[in-house]
Amino acid sequence: MDQKEQKEKFIELSKLIGETGKLYAECICNPAASRENVAKILELETIGDNIQAQLDNHFRTQKNIPYLALDRAKLVRKLDGTLDQIKVAGMTYSTFAPGLPQDFSQKCESIAKLTEKITGLLADAVKTIYTSFADALDYISEIENLRDEAMGISFDLVSGFFEEADETSGWKEFEAITRIIKRTMACISMAKEASEVLELMAYKYE
Repeated sequence: MDQKEQKEKFIELSKLIGETGKLYAECICNPAASRENVAKILELETIGDNIQAQLDNHFRTQKNIPYLALDRAKLVRKLDGTLDQIKVAGMTYSTFAPGLPQDFSQKCESIAKLTEKITGLLADAVKTIYTSFADALDYISEIENLRDEAMGISFDLVSGFFEEADETSGWKEFEAITRIIKRTMACISMAKEASEVLELMAYKYE
C-alpha cells in the first residue's frame, strides 16, 4: 500500500465517521427513521472495520515502522473506536427508544446536533491534515470546545429528566434516557480522543 492509497483509506474511514454521526443524530431527532438509520450505521461500521483491517495489515507487515507510521496506526485505532462507539450508540437507541418520553427528541436535539457536528469536524480534520496542519488544528480546537459544551448539556439534560421523573411509575424511562445520553457522550469523547492523536501529529510534523 503506497502513501496515496493510505491517505485515501484514512479519508474514507473518517468520512464514515461523519456519515454515521449524522445518521445517529437523525435517530434522536427523528425517531420514525431510527430503524433505517441504525441499520445503515451498522452497514457503514462494517465497511470501516474492513478499512481498519487493511491499514492494520499494512502497518503490521512493515519491517521497520517509522514514527509517522506508528502515529497513523494509533489514529486508525481511534477512528475505528469512534465508529464502534457510534454503532453501540445506535444499537442502544434502538433498544431503549420505546421507553423514552415524548419530549426526548426535542430536548436532546442540541446534543444530537453536536454529535453530528463533532464527527463531521473530525472527518474534516483528517482530510485537511494532509494539506494544512494549521487548518487541521483549527478543526481540532473546535472539537474540544464543542465537546466541553456537550458535557455541560448532557449534565443539564440528565439533571432535568431526573427532576421530572415520576418515581411512582418506576425508573424505566429515566434508565432509557441516561443510557442513550451516556452512549452519545461516549461517541463524542472518542471523537475527541481521535482528534488528540491528530493534534499530536500536527505538532510533531509541522
